[in-house]
Amino acid sequence: MQVLVLEPSYCPSLYYLAKTFLDDIELEPAAATLTRCISLKCEGVAPWDVYHLRGLVFFQENFMARACDDFSQAIALEDASPLLNRSREKNFFYRGETKRCSGDFVGALADYAIVENLSPKTINTAPYR
Repeated sequence: MQVLVLEPSYCPSLYYLAKTFLDDIELEPAAATLTRCISLKCEGVAPWDVYHLRGLVFFQENFMARACDDFSQAIALEDASPLLNRSREKNFFYRGETKRCSGDFVGALADYAIVENLSPKTINTAPYR
């Protein structure tokens, strides 16, 4: 990530650095890097992807309320965007997971139903079981 040495505010590099941290299960630096990218208005990166990734980090850290907030923010940003996001069902699925883990089973089922409506085949694939 030599580009960050030259341009420490370059959000695409911050995003991919955070993905690397997450892959290496370095959750605190991943969350900090994504928070920095958000503070820079996610310039050059789809903001819903940044919130989704930070939601995954918080989910792995077992911060369910924060993860749910980030998945909800990603959904809101997707709704406001004219661009098509092919991974939309992931935000609903993981928000449902955060609700399930927090004991909100009704909310979880509502989100799972949205996933099924968005992509009926997706809900039956291994990652979503």
